[in-house]
Amino acid sequence: MTRFLMKCTLLFAVLVTGVVIGLQHAQSGIERLHDTDRNYKIKLINNDLSNEEMSFLTEKLSSSDLEKKHKQLEDVKAFNFFSTLGTFLSTTLTKILDYIVSAIFKVVESIV
Repeated sequence: MTRFLMKCTLLFAVLVTGVVIGLQHAQSGIERLHDTDRNYKIKLINNDLSNEEMSFLTEKLSSSDLEKKHKQLEDVKAFNFFSTLGTFLSTTLTKILDYIVSAIFKVVESIV
């Protein structure tokens, strides 16, 4: 019995140590990402009031390009087949499983 407890304690200690090391690694990765975000900020350049240009990582974008991309995003969001299919499947599966579970509980309740 003592050997079993020692093994469990050792296994628990190793797993907790691994979790702590993983959390520390993730935290340092997040800090590294925030540091790079500060170095690459979007700069707005207003040359004149009619034409606003944006410079993002040395790539020039005009406001008309941004409007075109925005319209494309709206068109894509208007109907997403896979999203609709996933919603339908999830609701159908939820209803089926709810019916099965309730039927099982009714059978168990009638037996008891």
